[in-house]
Amino acid sequence: MRRTVTRPEIRVGGFWLSGIFPNWGGLHHQTRENGDWQASWTAILKPGQRHPAIVHGAPVEVMLGPVRVFAGTLTEPNWDSGEMVAIGACREGENAPALTETGLATTKPNTAVDAAIARGVLSWTRVGNFGTTPVGEDDDQGGLYTVQSILDAWAEENLSGWRVDRDRRLIIDAPTETDPQWYVVPGSGELGQADDERVDRIFVRYVSTTSGRLATASYPASSVVGGVEQTMDVTDRGRMTSTKATNIARAEWEKLQGRSGWTNGLTLTNGQVTTKGDIPANLALIKAGDAVRLLGVRDPRGIASNLDVVIGDTDYDWEEDTIQINPRGMAARDEESVLEQAQQIAASASKQAAAAKSLASRNGRLLSGSVDVTVSASDNGSANISFPAGVFTTAPSVVGIASNSLYNVAVSSITTTAATITVRHINATVTTATPTVYWIAAQQ
Repeated sequence: MRRTVTRPEIRVGGFWLSGIFPNWGGLHHQTRENGDWQASWTAILKPGQRHPAIVHGAPVEVMLGPVRVFAGTLTEPNWDSGEMVAIGACREGENAPALTETGLATTKPNTAVDAAIARGVLSWTRVGNFGTTPVGEDDDQGGLYTVQSILDAWAEENLSGWRVDRDRRLIIDAPTETDPQWYVVPGSGELGQADDERVDRIFVRYVSTTSGRLATASYPASSVVGGVEQTMDVTDRGRMTSTKATNIARAEWEKLQGRSGWTNGLTLTNGQVTTKGDIPANLALIKAGDAVRLLGVRDPRGIASNLDVVIGDTDYDWEEDTIQINPRGMAARDEESVLEQAQQIAASASKQAAAAKSLASRNGRLLSGSVDVTVSASDNGSANISFPAGVFTTAPSVVGIASNSLYNVAVSSITTTAATITVRHINATVTTATPTVYWIAAQQ
């Protein structure tokens, strides 16, 4: 049981839970690097007992005295068992579409977040400036993405991170091992290594801004003998520079920095964790994204006598006053983790497959466009079209069709970078006109 005198309290829809259900317990709250993840508890209900505040979507706060330690939203309560679950505020972006204020699809971080807040689907206040540079297709040029995926992409491209804090503020936050906030006393446990999470070099497949074709970037710049190489596909994010693609590879690599992952976390109790000033820590305040130093545990990745890691997720049991701390880079071993990893892979594959349709005209050696051709009284006219350098390696096949069926279209002088569109009217006496020709160029 908690040894502190302060008892936690939960506020749901503006009402204190103890005022609604005097008997409740089993409180857990979990965190991830983007913020609070989930809270759960069980209330002992009287037959037929209901309350208007306990409804799906009600705001939830877990309070420790004046300190808010969790912020989220209630899911559908189970009135049979009394079990109740709240989803953390950071997860509101999981299903929120990334749209502009006028409803167009967007990949501009600030635009997507601000519009979702204005719609009321996010309870956040944006404090960090994530910019208006697209992390994928320009507005309304690609498929629909979620706010969370836009923020994740921004974090990778900018070697940074994002988090929704316990005041529901969206902030820029890049966790690092360099300044541990918490210290685990010697003898509290060790972390096993997992080679299946090791990576020595990351290759990223992307669509080049310069050529419009698929390209590859990597980090680090060279491989090591016997090293582990992994790949990422970010073609669903639209065109990008090689620098941005390299940053994405670096962000993924830096999660492990060419080192093995971990097979286990630590279950810690009161007295096993202190602050930097050697004061016993309140375990309820430890969260994912914090750095922790395991005193007396040698770093298997180097020569340091203490092991510093970033916390990847936590699960705090308020009744037992214990916390499960899992480090960043922990390999999926239990059934829940393996299932979550599989779901993430499936979601990524689905997103990339959908995005491929919108990218086919650029990275599949297929281009399309239109050109206006002025036709004179002598019944014909021509115009040149050009293709971005590097898209075609041999002269493509080009076909065109005029916006008016009275015009015939012919294509000549085709090279890897250009072609000539000639339009002729079926009536030689036609006066000057400017029909539009729609063309498609494809390399076989």
